[in-house]
Amino acid sequence: MINIYIFITMFLLILLQFATGNFGIFLPLTAVGIFYFTISCNWHRGIFIAVCSGIIIDMAYARTLFITPWLYLAVCGLAAFWVRKQNIKPLSANILPGIIIACIIVIPQYSIYALDKKPGFFLLNEFLPGLIFTAIFSAAFLPLLILILEITSRKLGMPRYFEARHKLNQKS
Repeated sequence: MINIYIFITMFLLILLQFATGNFGIFLPLTAVGIFYFTISCNWHRGIFIAVCSGIIIDMAYARTLFITPWLYLAVCGLAAFWVRKQNIKPLSANILPGIIIACIIVIPQYSIYALDKKPGFFLLNEFLPGLIFTAIFSAAFLPLLILILEITSRKLGMPRYFEARHKLNQKS
């Protein structure tokens, strides 16, 4: 049941990312979902979700470098660090990882695009505004997604984000 829940949620996030990407708006919706599921379920599922989602996105956009799975794996690493070392309990504590997720995803992707353009103009015209917009969106979207998926997880009896540290402490 949990795999179906993860599949449906990630499928919707990937579709939403494609829909916004078709309008030229880059939002790391899938990366935020990977962060949530890596913490709430476990890092094994998070890695599987990251690799599969990254390959799907790169194939859909016909990218030949396949950098997205590696970026999503970095998000899994951030999630593993965050659940062990930081406080995940208040919803506002998840603003910072939202900003970090945006930086993990945007900086390498825009750096690749910058190779084709004039660096100075690209930096001021596209990179900085894109990074700031994506960071603000991701900082607001991560707590919102956590809230929505926590309510859904509670009703479905799925593993929950805010209980992840408690489960982690029980294992050790």
